[in-house]
Amino acid sequence: MTEIRIYHYGRFRCGGGIGNTDCLLQHALAAWNVHADRPVRLPAAVCRTQNGKPVIEGAAVSVAHTGTDWYCACSACPVGLDVERIRPVNWQRLAARFYTAREQAACQDQAMFFRIWCRKEALVKFWDRTLGYGLSRFETCDEAGLRTVVMPLEEGGDQGGKTAAYLRDLSLGPQLAGAAAVADSCIEVVREEMSI
Repeated sequence: MTEIRIYHYGRFRCGGGIGNTDCLLQHALAAWNVHADRPVRLPAAVCRTQNGKPVIEGAAVSVAHTGTDWYCACSACPVGLDVERIRPVNWQRLAARFYTAREQAACQDQAMFFRIWCRKEALVKFWDRTLGYGLSRFETCDEAGLRTVVMPLEEGGDQGGKTAAYLRDLSLGPQLAGAAAVADSCIEVVREEMSI
């Protein structure tokens, strides 16, 4: 079975900016190599797409941070990850601006606002887009509630070469929301606590 391993680093410090992310990626890949069918040669060269997504030969990665906590998803298949600290925001105004009508209807409180936001941002990362892509161009809810499979909604019915993604909500505690977008419904998500 294919799996995605999500590594959590509390109070991670290792330089700044992109150097911080690259340091985290190297450490997470070393942990992932123990479980990988085809380990990545370390130190791995970290490249970035035009949209800033880290790319490493032989592994798919996605990084999220909450300010003090860092998360890194590693897998052999595409992945998008987002984690947000649930905090006071004008969620009604933001939902009206960025969410579809169904998502706005499902958004009854701040915690659900962030849960939907994480799902949307995980998808944006999975498809290697930026937030400028338009969060209302795809929907994470349907009549029955939170949707598991999402396709991007491009004009004219074209998906722009993007594939369906399967969403997994992450249980990270009462103050955090998190989601992973993965390429297959059979992918197992495993979370590990890490330290440096």
